[in-house]
Amino acid sequence: MHWLLTVSEPFSLTQVIRRSRWLIYPPFSIDRALDTLYRVERLTTGNTVAMTVSQAPAGLLIHTHERLNGKETEEVSHKTWRILRLGENLQPFFEIARRIVTSTISTTSGKSPETALNLRYGARLLRGGTLFEDIIKAIIITAVPQKQRIHRISWLVEQLGDPLPSNPTRHAFPTPQQLLTGHSLLGQTFTTHIEQQLIQIATCFHEQEEHIQNLTQAEFPLQLLESSLKELLNLSEDISEHVMGLIMLSLGRYDYIPIDTEAQRHVSNYWYRAEGETSITDSRLSGDEGRIATMNNLPSVGPEEIRAVFEPWQPWGGLAYWLWDWTYPYHPTRYMDTHPVVTHTPASNPIV
Repeated sequence: MHWLLTVSEPFSLTQVIRRSRWLIYPPFSIDRALDTLYRVERLTTGNTVAMTVSQAPAGLLIHTHERLNGKETEEVSHKTWRILRLGENLQPFFEIARRIVTSTISTTSGKSPETALNLRYGARLLRGGTLFEDIIKAIIITAVPQKQRIHRISWLVEQLGDPLPSNPTRHAFPTPQQLLTGHSLLGQTFTTHIEQQLIQIATCFHEQEEHIQNLTQAEFPLQLLESSLKELLNLSEDISEHVMGLIMLSLGRYDYIPIDTEAQRHVSNYWYRAEGETSITDSRLSGDEGRIATMNNLPSVGPEEIRAVFEPWQPWGGLAYWLWDWTYPYHPTRYMDTHPVVTHTPASNPIV
């Protein structure tokens, strides 16, 4: 079964996939040409289906092996709309980008914001089918080393998610209830700290999902939204800025910039690094966020400098941060080209 989903503006699925490789984890998979997105989805009717999204001249072509009723077809379309952020209006962001001249935010290499962000190919970043999925992945992505992330998330999906009837080796992302039911298995793969966080998030969504949705859909000021989310999800005050940054990215709150060690390293490396300078710990960033890896020989950069870099982009500073090519010019290989993802071939199961 297949149908066409119309998009109202120039849209490139291939570029969304390329730009989002660091966010593509099961139950997503992609083909090697990076032009088709695969996903296993558990629908509210209880059915588990395999959906395929590809580009067509008139829009996006959605295909399912299973025959769906009208309600299920609408739900898959809605999921696709959310995953690809088709309802977001990014024109104000592009207008700001056009107004920012190269000299406004200069680099030691002279690379301009236009080429650093590569905005010619759009600015949309892929996200999960639900906010719950995005938060669970944010916790794992932040707490687990890069090379282990895909295996940990794959394990979670395979152990706790509903299997695809036509191919039981593929699974949907687990629901909050499924994660709570299988919580005794989490210790096999995750540390106690991560296990407790996952159970905590699943409990909150299982008991207060409607409240969470109402909160995230309201037009709250950023600081109020952040504090309310932490309170509602029982997140500690010292939760990683990176976790909160990924949550805000999922919500489309592009005015949020994660002020953490990673942002400190990026900004130091890109705008403030000078030959021969050595790194020091910056007391303006508390706890783990006050550490700078001495091996990078980076100067001290604090929250003020990080915010100043992206102030001209607000209220889209967070989007600029996530889109920026931080690897240039100190690493010859782009991060997006080396990040491991699950690839998919029609004749076989997804492979790592």
